Amino acid sequence: VRTLVGTGLFVTIGGFVAGYALELDWGIDVPGIASHGQLNFVWALYANQLVNAGVKVYMIWRLSKQKWANRGNQAAGFAGNGWLALARNAMAIWLTTISVAALFLSVMVYTKLLSVPSAGFMSAMFFS
Repeated sequence: VRTLVGTGLFVTIGGFVAGYALELDWGIDVPGIASHGQLNFVWALYANQLVNAGVKVYMIWRLSKQKWANRGNQAAGFAGNGWLALARNAMAIWLTTISVAALFLSVMVYTKLLSVPSAGFMSAMFFS
């Protein structure tokens, strides 16, 4: 019950914050993004997708730290400050950093804000 109430509260507050951000007059006028000082709903949805993807990337590398309520609240058993726990934490941070960088670069290439160099350019850079 406690988890359900927390999730419901989080979603409700998030909805109110998103609605407030869409209705607020930001004082900018960028065609297609913010007209008359208000954010375009499509861009707000896009930002929401990026934030959700970032949360998923963060959580996927920390599954051992989660409590599984539907599995009897079992944990992986790597608690404490031992060497193994510190190594696991460092690896989770490293993998999260790599995943976020890959997500960022993928979005940049997909939206054509960043172009991928050609094979000829790469061979000239590294093999000449």
